[in-house]
Amino acid sequence: MTTDKRRNYLGFLSLFISAIVISSPLTANELDSKNKSALVPTFQQSLLTQKHNSSKIAKLDVAKTAQNEVNNYFVQAVSKIDNLLFTQQKTLKLEPLKLNEFVNAELLPLWNSERTLKQLLGRSKWKALTAKEVDRLKQIFAQTMHRYINEGMKFYDGQRIKLSSVKLNKAQTKGIATIEISPIYLPAFKISFKIFKSDDQWQLYDILVEGISYVKMKKNEYRRIAEQQGVDKLIAYLDEKNTPSK
Repeated sequence: MTTDKRRNYLGFLSLFISAIVISSPLTANELDSKNKSALVPTFQQSLLTQKHNSSKIAKLDVAKTAQNEVNNYFVQAVSKIDNLLFTQQKTLKLEPLKLNEFVNAELLPLWNSERTLKQLLGRSKWKALTAKEVDRLKQIFAQTMHRYINEGMKFYDGQRIKLSSVKLNKAQTKGIATIEISPIYLPAFKISFKIFKSDDQWQLYDILVEGISYVKMKKNEYRRIAEQQGVDKLIAYLDEKNTPSK
């Protein structure tokens, strides 16, 4: 049963019970003591059932509202990015500074680098980092994102992007957002992002292509360098990768 059908069913059931209780033609004067005692638990059960169903409806309403809010949020974000890429593709390709501004303004705010890095390194390693190391890793990760997008722009030729779906967990705290990319001459394909709610803002923290997670693909490399050679070596390694070759 879909959410809408279930909500309508529970709403009708609650309304039906309420109608029976409120419109009952029986009054205290028309009942003897035996009938009164029999009616009380029935009446109380009706109220309890009504309260239970109302609670279910309220929870479904909350879930539906949360789903609509996150859908609208990502529809607007993806639509804005798609429009900027499509209308400004020549400028973004030819002017690196403009592309950097686009990444800083539109893409990095959507991504929670701390959560990504925490999963790449592991919670215990992350907790052992100094504040300076955390800040430096976040800076390096932002540079890595810039590098990925700079490389990706070389292959951009007007592909359109739209939100395909958003699926949330029961707690409405995290989920999967899927976008559909439509090349000009090739079939459309989908890419998914793991999302979570941080300080009332939805953010991305992992990407899945053909079911392959970026975090799962990279975490062994991050952890091996950090554990065997130290965090400073990991930072130096990532910094070197982000530095354009001359």
